[in-house]
Amino acid sequence: MKAINVEFHNLACAETRIDTKEFFKTLLSIERQVFEDGLYKNGPTVIETNLSTFGQQGTYDYKFYVPVNAQVDANEDFTYVKHLVLNNIYANRVPFDENFRDSLNHLSEALEEDGLKQKGDKIYLVMFPVYKDYFVDIMLPFEGE
Repeated sequence: MKAINVEFHNLACAETRIDTKEFFKTLLSIERQVFEDGLYKNGPTVIETNLSTFGQQGTYDYKFYVPVNAQVDANEDFTYVKHLVLNNIYANRVPFDENFRDSLNHLSEALEEDGLKQKGDKIYLVMFPVYKDYFVDIMLPFEGE
């Protein structure tokens, strides 16, 4: 676990409200749509959602940021985000598996043990496909510097 600042550039952003059960299907569909729009995905997809609802059953809001090789003209699928800058982030890379919730809870506890306070209710997930599985950087914003 570490405190970091991170920047992402040249992103196609899809905002959607989906059922939790559709999370991976939506992730793959959005990444495929980028390709079908003639762009090349050149980095891991970043997902923004609310920590308080992530992983719970129901329908919630998500933002999928896909790094691409060229600027995106806004359309019905995507908007263009030139820069996404996340300062004061507490992060840890873990497998995205059945133990993910435990890993997330451990990160939250470590944040508090380091004397840091979580800022807001946002969580960012940086998704790394590895063969047929995913690893994820769990990123929690914190107050201060």
